Amino acid sequence: MARLDGETSNELLETLTEWNTQLEHLRQKPPVPPCP
Repeated sequence: MARLDGETSNELLETLTEWNTQLEHLRQKPPVPPCP
């Protein structure tokens, strides 16, 4: 595994946080059928 310096792990953390937020939003919204 590549060694993570502070900057890289910080970027990873931000990305994971972003994904988490988006997943939470998806979970809260009722599923909507995609528009044709």
